[in-house]
Parts: sequence; structure tokens; C-alpha cells
Amino acid sequence: MGFLIKYMKKIGFLIFIFILVIIIRGFCTSNQDKYNRNLSFLKKEDYSGVVIKKYIEKENHNRSFFILNDNSKISINKDAYEILQLGDSILKEKNKLFIMIFRGSVSFKVKLE
Repeated sequence: MGFLIKYMKKIGFLIFIFILVIIIRGFCTSNQDKYNRNLSFLKKEDYSGVVIKKYIEKENHNRSFFILNDNSKISINKDAYEILQLGDSILKEKNKLFIMIFRGSVSFKVKLE
């Protein structure tokens, strides 16, 4: 029984160290690293269609989303969200950090950074 208690203490200590390392690593990740990861993700996205719905998810840190006519759910920054209107056609090409919004005969180029 004493052996089991010693073994459990060692396992508990190792789990504690593992969790501590994960927490420290999270604090050491710079905002620039997070920003660069986000930009990389944005560059990989491509979509196009007509905006049929736009909304803000309060339970998801007030993130802005819109839905395209193919039912794609796209997250977007607040600036682009404010410009975007229902019925707008939108185009996001892969490896680009902007979207094109087409509204009638007018088009807008909006940065996603």
C-alpha cells in the first residue's frame, strides 16, 4: 500500500509539472505570434457568394459572422462587418488579406487585418 501512495504522488507531481509547462507556454506566446497565426489562417480562406445573414455571437466573445447563400458561416472583423450589407456579393481569394464587396455597380476593397 505504501508503494501505491508513493507511485500516486509521483504521478500527481508529473501531472502538475505538465500542466505548469502548458500554462507557462501559453503566457509566453506573444501577441505577435497569435496575430501571425491569425493572418496565416485568413490567407488560407477563400469564399464567394451573396450575404444572406449577418450577426454577432455574444456568447462567442462578440465575434461577427455572416452567412453566404451556400450556407457557409464566415467570421469577419468588425470593420468589414459594419460595411457589409445583406444582398452584397462578396469575394475572398486564397492568399489575399482583403475581401471584395460588390453592391450594385459599386465595389469595396476591405482589409481583413
